[in-house]
Amino acid sequence: MEKTIQRTNRERDQYVQNLVNQVRSTRIHSPPPLNTGHHDHELRKGSSSLVETLLSMQESEPDFYSDEVIKTILIVSIYVSISVPSMMLLAGTTGASLALEWAMSLLLNHSEAMRKLKAEIDNQVGHERLINESDLPKLPYVKCVMNKALRLYPPLSLILPHSSSESFTVGGYEIWAPHRNPNVWEDPDEFKPERFEEAALDGPHCSKFAPFGMGKHSHIIRQKWNVRRIGSFEPIRRT
Repeated sequence: MEKTIQRTNRERDQYVQNLVNQVRSTRIHSPPPLNTGHHDHELRKGSSSLVETLLSMQESEPDFYSDEVIKTILIVSIYVSISVPSMMLLAGTTGASLALEWAMSLLLNHSEAMRKLKAEIDNQVGHERLINESDLPKLPYVKCVMNKALRLYPPLSLILPHSSSESFTVGGYEIWAPHRNPNVWEDPDEFKPERFEEAALDGPHCSKFAPFGMGKHSHIIRQKWNVRRIGSFEPIRRT
């Protein structure tokens, strides 16, 4: 099974690399756009693909936005695009995928956290095998990063059944208050994974951290999340 997964990962990696190379080649050989005015510029800007955007970022920051980083972003985005159309049937998969995409976005904007997470995976797992769920107890920083991402950007399933066209309170509480309340979290909008190292967030009575909601309805997503979050960091070892 592991050999099959490794072969599939290599084929996926090659497919995405070919896509990146194709778009890069098109950008190199395409003539510069004619300056036909502001409207044309906005039209071209709006029609640019995700790959083109990432390659533009690579031109400005080549040391950070390597091909491996670009491929990682694309792979996570593909997972999300596949799961969103089946949201009602696969709510757990969708919530986990969206949370992983936010985590990857936060890591890309915090290079020190990315380096620390990669070092932990390299030291605890190595390069001879794939990451699996049994490695989770040995990867505390990975767990900190994911909890931090979940606090800042809870999955869609938390708010989908309770959406509203305008802001309001229920029982004197705003829905988003617990996760970004400065009375509960110091610097609530900052990405600081280390704050989760000593926090007891897994207890049944902890109400300040509830990214999947509360009660039995959160169980399915939580189970899917625990299984998927580890393997989703596999591409980071190659960045």
